[in-house]
Amino acid sequence: MTKSILLWILGGASVLGFIGWRLSVPHPAPARVAVLWDSSRSLPQDCGALVSLGQRALSLPDVRPGSTLALFVSGDSSTGYEPSLVASYELPVGRRATESKRRLIERQKKFLAGLERRCADFPQTQVSPIFRSLNRLVSHLRALNQNKPGVLYLLARTDLRENSDAAVRRALRQPVAKPVKTLQQIDNTGINIAVCGLAETVMSKKDRAPYSADRVVKVWQALFTQPDLARLEPFCPKPETVAEAK
Repeated sequence: MTKSILLWILGGASVLGFIGWRLSVPHPAPARVAVLWDSSRSLPQDCGALVSLGQRALSLPDVRPGSTLALFVSGDSSTGYEPSLVASYELPVGRRATESKRRLIERQKKFLAGLERRCADFPQTQVSPIFRSLNRLVSHLRALNQNKPGVLYLLARTDLRENSDAAVRRALRQPVAKPVKTLQQIDNTGINIAVCGLAETVMSKKDRAPYSADRVVKVWQALFTQPDLARLEPFCPKPETVAEAK
């Protein structure tokens, strides 16, 4: 056997070995994202905030092809105070085989424009069943994650001024320094939560008075079993302009 044939055989074996290794390595599971839109009148109907949440979802570190987003809107008495699933999307990330960067950007723009259109049709309500809504979205994410575990995210636009759950409402209306009594919690173990809009409330001065901003943060931090995984942000960022591909 000549030296060149031996090198060819060894090279071929190395390639086959690499292919076999690649096939044996499991692909990372796609991320699953749930978005909650608080439809109560205590917040301005700013659909740009939903677009910014969509942009945040696209930029999450574990989002890859196959990742999904479920959009929910909070309910009222007509829905039994349950959130409603508005739509589910496969997030437009990662270029398809033969797809140009321009085409990927077009798909992302279409996704964001679709969110904005849906937002324009959201009803506004007098009630804020935020605790129940967040609990339901957590359950939704866990159900999706049973067969193929992935990284879970929950994004929400709300001022967290709960006025449906009596125990949470009472806790929110207590003085800032008063300890938060034991309440039913939201088990967000393994779920990354980002809430924006705490300071965007447009409640009247009279209605806002019982809800100290510091107390709202204190109570909600106590409501999550893993408060280190829950970010409470005063404002939702403005949507960014999507750059054109060159």
